[in-house]
Amino acid sequence: AHVPPSPSVRRHSLWTCTVTTQTMHCLSVYLLVSFRKGKGLCFSVLTYYYDMQVAGGGTERLRVRSTLNEQGGTAGNDSELKSGGCRQKIEELGAGLELQLKILFRRWGLVCSNHPVIIILCSVALVCAMAAGLKFFTITTDPVLLWSSPTSESRLQKDYYDEHFGPFYRPEQLIITAPGRTHQTKYLNTPGSAFYITQDFGPVLNVDIMKELVDLQDAILEIEAPYEYKDKNGTLVNGTVRLEDICFKPLAPFNNKCAMESATQWFQNNKSNIDLVYSCCGDFPTITGWHRHAYYCSRAPYDTNSHDADGLNMSCLADYGGPAMPNVVLGGFEDDDYLNATAHVLTFVVNNFIDEGNNKRAEAWEAAFLEFVRFQYENPQNLSISINAQRSIEDEVNRESATDEKTIIISYVIMFAYVAITLGRCSGCPRVLVDSKVMIGLGGVIIVLAAVAASLGFWAYLGVSATLIIIEVVPFLVLAVGVDNLCILVQTWQRDELRSGESRSEQLARVVGEVAPSMLLTGLSESIAFFLGALSSMPAVRTFSLYAGMAVFVNFVLQVTLFVALLAMDVRRQEANRVDVLCCVQLKKEDTPRSNGIIYNFMENILSPFLMKTPVRVVVIIIFSFVFFGSITRIPKLEVGLDQTLALPDDSYLLDYFHDLNTYLRVGSPVYFVVKDGFDYSKPENTNLICKTSGCSPVSLGGQISMAAQRYNYTRIRQPASSWVDDYLSWIQPSSGCCRLYEPDREKFCNASVKPSGGNCTNCVSQKQLGNDRPTPESFNNYLNDFLSDIPTQDCAKAGKSAYNSGVNRTAFKNGTVSHIKATYFMTFHDICVTSDDYVAALKQARIVAANITKTLGVEVYPYSYFYVFYEQYLDMPRQAAINLSLCAAAVFVVSFILLGFSIGCALITMVTVIMIVVDLMGIMYFWSISFNAISLVNLVMCVGISVEFCAHIVRKFSVSFKPSRLERAADALATTGSSVVSGITLTKFVGIIVLYFAKSQLFQIFYFRMYLCMVILGATHGLIFLPVLLSFVGPRCPTVSAARSRLSENTPLLGSKRQ
Repeated sequence: AHVPPSPSVRRHSLWTCTVTTQTMHCLSVYLLVSFRKGKGLCFSVLTYYYDMQVAGGGTERLRVRSTLNEQGGTAGNDSELKSGGCRQKIEELGAGLELQLKILFRRWGLVCSNHPVIIILCSVALVCAMAAGLKFFTITTDPVLLWSSPTSESRLQKDYYDEHFGPFYRPEQLIITAPGRTHQTKYLNTPGSAFYITQDFGPVLNVDIMKELVDLQDAILEIEAPYEYKDKNGTLVNGTVRLEDICFKPLAPFNNKCAMESATQWFQNNKSNIDLVYSCCGDFPTITGWHRHAYYCSRAPYDTNSHDADGLNMSCLADYGGPAMPNVVLGGFEDDDYLNATAHVLTFVVNNFIDEGNNKRAEAWEAAFLEFVRFQYENPQNLSISINAQRSIEDEVNRESATDEKTIIISYVIMFAYVAITLGRCSGCPRVLVDSKVMIGLGGVIIVLAAVAASLGFWAYLGVSATLIIIEVVPFLVLAVGVDNLCILVQTWQRDELRSGESRSEQLARVVGEVAPSMLLTGLSESIAFFLGALSSMPAVRTFSLYAGMAVFVNFVLQVTLFVALLAMDVRRQEANRVDVLCCVQLKKEDTPRSNGIIYNFMENILSPFLMKTPVRVVVIIIFSFVFFGSITRIPKLEVGLDQTLALPDDSYLLDYFHDLNTYLRVGSPVYFVVKDGFDYSKPENTNLICKTSGCSPVSLGGQISMAAQRYNYTRIRQPASSWVDDYLSWIQPSSGCCRLYEPDREKFCNASVKPSGGNCTNCVSQKQLGNDRPTPESFNNYLNDFLSDIPTQDCAKAGKSAYNSGVNRTAFKNGTVSHIKATYFMTFHDICVTSDDYVAALKQARIVAANITKTLGVEVYPYSYFYVFYEQYLDMPRQAAINLSLCAAAVFVVSFILLGFSIGCALITMVTVIMIVVDLMGIMYFWSISFNAISLVNLVMCVGISVEFCAHIVRKFSVSFKPSRLERAADALATTGSSVVSGITLTKFVGIIVLYFAKSQLFQIFYFRMYLCMVILGATHGLIFLPVLLSFVGPRCPTVSAARSRLSENTPLLGSKRQ
């Protein structure tokens, strides 16, 4: 410490005590020695502050200024050096932290330089230990698990539905059209009637096509798929599976027909029934056939006998016992003109299970089903058939990933090759083999791969499943944020001069001490930002953030350990004049001039002087501000959602299916209004709050859904709900002849099909027992099970087994009397949904209807449809994005504030620039038709991390520069650091991104090529143009004396060095 010639007494404006100069000098020395032993960090920094500013301020300022002038810098003017107050204290603390980080990393750099083999072995051991978790590695491809949070409202409601009613079925669907066929006009009449009806029949309602559909369905029933399974003893057995083994059979065991929805079911899938003709010769001769029967069934799909309509005595019910609803089995019609359809819709309903292991048989059959229809079916009528199975989307997404696998690999190989080449610097042809850094470049690439493997293994240990997004994006991200740091470290070393009396190990240690704090700044801010992104409720975003945060952190650790050790070994090779890669070959040593490289010279001599011109700076601020505020106005207009066809390969068969789905279908997905436990249906007043027939409440559940269906363009509810309560009230009526009991004990139910010869049966209840046509609570509970077990017949079409048995979750006494209804649902259909906005609107409106019903019943009612779990995320997407991006920006600010010397100005400038890049990217998303969804949100979170790389190094270089003015410091930061940003991240990404343009997947072209390209362009322009200009205007003031002292400390010998 400096000791003035005589004791003097000075009073500091912030302290009330008076201290002699000599006393404070001794105290500072003591505390510094204490700090060397690991104690008194805060006290030493504060004592340094007092020692410099108060006790020996004048002489110290002269010493610092003199020394810096010799080095070509400045510590600021006298007013800056004399300033005090809280701001000065904060700056002094920041300078102390900066000094300690430099000392720490210099010492660590010396350890790596002196013991590279040990460091390499320890680093490899760490990576291997973490990567060993890959044996537990799993990839989640289930869309529900990918896009739906386990705690989200729709996910909880889905789980409730699955628990009480079983998971929604696996629909296997064909949409069939007849290109080249024309409409037909038929004149239909009722037997014995003089009145004729003119009806247009669509091109698909042709007798030949109807028969061909029957043959197609029969062929599908005969499909046998190979299937391997384990028997009870665990032995692997080869077997086969048919549709009848896995299909939904609503009337089993009485009727084991599979549920198949088709217009041919109006004829029970029987070609003989299609050929039936009825003729009579009364006053009005009539000939009726399949046209008249189809017309009648399209108007009365629940009817069990068409004798009065067409004389055929044929039921309209399907062979499995359910109705074939015309708006479900036909498509391409207008309004309710069903028979003018242009498409058949065939749906095969397959059972689904919560446990995916139980769905293996269905998946095996679906694969054979797809193979048969697409490649084996002869199609004699030249029909156009589009197909979809439950497994189709997942299969095609996986195929798309495999299709673009080569493109991704080529992209990474090109980037890796560029990295391996760009780290070298050739100072002349004779030295090209020595000065190249191919091995160092490959080491950097290996570090990136090792960091990704370590992250995958670490989270696999903890049971966090990965996604395909992680496999495709995280290596790209780590390469982006990692190569920049490597370039800065290597290029700083290449431009550095060996100082007098300094060894190469000490020189490398000093360079590490200079660069590593900047690497820590970017690595720590990015890791924390990603880990905060893991707070998202969206599984895909959360998982990506966890894997990305760990990969970036491990990458930083390996950079300051493994890479520094590799660089130290390469320095020795270069000093020995040995050839890169072939280290055993030693060339003759030749002195060649040093060169800073083309990019560095361009930055220093062309770009930097041009940007620092006042008119140019003003124009830059205006242009970037205009783009920023313009982008803000576009963000609310971003399309929210994801067109599912974008996730498919260009040659996917599902593209035809989705086209036909949007073109021909006239009814959307089924929606179930689920009533939870707690409602007593047996009370007449409660019955009236459910039903929709005469005598029911105008605000009943059925009534409200019916009113919503009348406004389907707004509510997206297409038709009234099917209600077991209404059909039960009709079924139990004495006049229906459905609810009967065997005499004389009246304990056993008597089906309506039982004739008098089969036994003496009487009605369950008399008309007198039905007050206001409503059964008593006792009667309601006594016969509900019979209703739900009764099979529809011609004598009783209202029987509820096929339609409602699985929709009423109930408990019953041993005698069959229902004791409690735990949950039930009432099914209707959504209107056809095409865009994401349609699906989101359908969900929102259904919830509004359910909320109103809940108020009426006093029991929770919620809507459920299978697509809700996928589209609920878009209801909350803007808020989730705002929270995630705000947390990331906050992390960048806090870490920058701490590691940039507690400089609020530097932290704010870094955060503002990062925010501008993200906002501008969202503005470009609007103009380039990139929708806002979970994939783009992952990219935006990644954009925050990459933006830090473009900004943080330049800001830190500016903050520690000792040029006399902001303008010169900004120019210095751009010249020295900008070249590394260009070569390390900008060009690296460009060469890889261009390859993505040739990907076949639209998803890759839109969300990866377009967004990554914009990300790099925006990052480069903001980091290399806007940021230096902004710093030249409002950058923090020049470093204080303590910051200058930290610069002077670079000459301090390191513990363990030769000079010490």
